[in-house]
Amino acid sequence: MSDVPPGFIAIPTEHGDLFLAIGFKFAPKDVELVKSYLKNKVYGRSMPCEVAERDNQILDMNHDKVLAYKNVLVFYQGDSPNGVMSKYVVEEYRLNPKVTAAHDINIRNNIEKLVLCKVQFQDIGDHDEESTV
Repeated sequence: MSDVPPGFIAIPTEHGDLFLAIGFKFAPKDVELVKSYLKNKVYGRSMPCEVAERDNQILDMNHDKVLAYKNVLVFYQGDSPNGVMSKYVVEEYRLNPKVTAAHDINIRNNIEKLVLCKVQFQDIGDHDEESTV
C-alpha cells in the first residue's frame, strides 16, 4: 500500500492504489449518467464498467421457474479491459415479469422498471471476504 496523502483514502486495485478524497462518493449528475452510461450503451461504446453478457437466472425453490434475474457489474477506472479494475462490484436484481402476477398496471410498471442493487467491496481472488457497502 502506498503512502496516503492527507485528506485522502487509498482504494487498492490490481495496478496499485487509487487515491480518493475522504467523503468521495459515486453521485453522478443526470447528464453524466446519460452521457457516460446510457448513450454509450445505446451506441455500443465502451462503458466505465464491465457488464456480464447475459443475466444469471434466479430459480424458485423447486428449480422450475425463473423468479428473477441477476446482473453483475464490475467498475473500471478507464476503459475495460485496459482500465484499472476496482474492487467494487454491483449486483443488480430484477423480477421476472412473466412469473410475477400483477393485475394492477402500476405494479406491472414497477416490475418492469425497478431493480434492487447490492454494492460490494471485495478483494480480487478473496471471494470469502466481501462486505456490503
